[in-house]
Amino acid sequence: MSTFPLLSLPSLVIWNVIDNLNAEETLDLSMCSRKSRFLVHACTKNRYELKIRICYENELILYSKRHPADKIFGRYMHWMYFQDLIDYFSSLQPSVRDFFLEGYVDEEDLNYFLNTSTISESLKLQIATDHTPGTDFYIDLYSIILWGGGWVNLDHFLKMNFTACFYDADTSLITPTDWLFLMNSWINGWNRRMKIFEFQSHEFNFELTETMLEQVPGQRIDQNVCVIDEIELSRLYNLPIYFRDIIDYFSSLQPSVRSFYLEGRVKEDDLNYFLNTSTINEALQLEIGTDHKPGTDFYIDLYSIILWGGGWMNLDHFLKMNFTACFYDAEISLITPTDWLLLMNSWINGWNRRMKMFKFQSHEFDFELTETMTED
Repeated sequence: MSTFPLLSLPSLVIWNVIDNLNAEETLDLSMCSRKSRFLVHACTKNRYELKIRICYENELILYSKRHPADKIFGRYMHWMYFQDLIDYFSSLQPSVRDFFLEGYVDEEDLNYFLNTSTISESLKLQIATDHTPGTDFYIDLYSIILWGGGWVNLDHFLKMNFTACFYDADTSLITPTDWLFLMNSWINGWNRRMKIFEFQSHEFNFELTETMLEQVPGQRIDQNVCVIDEIELSRLYNLPIYFRDIIDYFSSLQPSVRSFYLEGRVKEDDLNYFLNTSTINEALQLEIGTDHKPGTDFYIDLYSIILWGGGWMNLDHFLKMNFTACFYDAEISLITPTDWLLLMNSWINGWNRRMKMFKFQSHEFDFELTETMTED
């Protein structure tokens, strides 16, 4: 097959050709020569926005500006080309909005990326590395997410500026003393723009929590120390024997919480204790397994409830709830088709009048049930 002199065509024709290429063809064309790279860059600068996801074998993904949620190209590259890839995409556009890096990254490559790439909004790192912060280490962006952030130490954080940060590490280099130092640095002027800093605790530390609360100016707790009332309080890994102690502890700090997320195996007594002693103003999300059966003391009244893995729920549970919105999902459900019809008729006849949305995830489509509910 003979070659076609595409780049020798008039500019308008080339632009129309490139505009009709798919994402993979566009990227392949840009790699042919310096001239083709320039033409692709000029023709597609308003069509594509670059998002890069580099995972264990460096997967690059291009996203369309017209449909930002759609992944339109992906390719796996060897880690040896890491710096070359960073250079290539930097030549296409001066900055990226989001960057996700996953896998093992050596110190030199991580430094190269941080010092040569401009990220305008969000950086997510799920990496292992031997990186130690030097004088050239600095991060300044809107949000940073550090999954598996066991490589991050106090010096790393003190060289960051952000509005929001989420940090999680099974084995952390950040000691309780470091957390206190970091918080006091923030109080005294470091990273004034910070609005939320959430760190995942895999072992609840009463002493650390109390000390942090004592040192934060009281007028700033509601706005800035979001671990108390702006995010879920239950995302803590603990032995079951401490469950009630933690509920009591947070209840002693404030009378209510805005939202609560509970995950894992919860005994019937503990779930009853939580539901009867905690006041939740807006949203409750349960992703639990339990042997709970509703008694006369079971009652939920809130704006929204999300029930992931809600196979423990039966009809009586629902009839003792009041909510505006509910999402229910269970692979094996105690709610039968007859129960769903009864629940719908109960709502029609006066139960839970405030309900505006009830969404239940069906793992097996039931035409008969759907037709009956539609008719009713």
